[in-house]
Parts: sequence; C-alpha cells; structure tokens
Amino acid sequence: MHLLLAEANVKDLVTMESVLADDKTIGEVAYRGNNKISGYMDLKRTEEAFRGGWFHSRDTGVIHHDGYIEFKDREKDMEVYDGRKIGLMEIESMIFGHPAVYVAAVMRMSCVYAEVCTCTHNESVITGRR
Repeated sequence: MHLLLAEANVKDLVTMESVLADDKTIGEVAYRGNNKISGYMDLKRTEEAFRGGWFHSRDTGVIHHDGYIEFKDREKDMEVYDGRKIGLMEIESMIFGHPAVYVAAVMRMSCVYAEVCTCTHNESVITGRR
C-alpha cells in the first residue's frame, strides 16, 4: 500500500517562517511529503530548492483564514515597487479593474527607462514613459 502524504505552507521570503493566515501576507509556497521530486540533475539547484525540509516552489501565494492557499505569481515575476514586492499578475488584476480595459497583458522588459507603460486603445498603441 502506498500513502500519499503532503503538506503545503506559505513561507516568508526572508525569514522562511510561516506567514499569517490573513488573506494578504505574500510568501513562497513550499511543500514537503513523499509525493514530490527528490531532486534535480543540477546539484546546486537541488540545494536551493530543498531547504529546511521543504521543497521551495518559487511560486508566491497567501494563506486564507480557512487554510486555503491562493497562488499569486512566480517569484521571478515579482517586481519591487515602492518598497514592496508586487507580482505581474497583481498588476494585471488592477488594470482589469478599470471599466475601460477589456484586454491587457503585463510582462517584464529590459529598457533604458526606469518605467515604461504601453497601452492599447481602439487598436492603436500608445506608449508613455515616465
């Protein structure tokens, strides 16, 4: 008989302590149990991913009061803005919250400008630089 045992948690990105189940504190989703991979071919990547008995997914999420874990974004897709980490999916959600927006996409780009915003309106592209 095979048992599938797993535990999931959301860990603070700095301290690796469990975050509060408050619906808003973002951390890294981590798993442990006998139903995960045992490692990568790359030993360094294995050491990075398996710390403190947990598999660190590099996904971010929050824990709700009922224990439900909500996926927020990939850690590599997080940007620091005004001193806090914000995910590209969160930015997209804010944009979609505007009633005039019906199509949107947010992505990382490297450019010479600190901030670049590109918007499409009536099939024309408008680019604003700050």
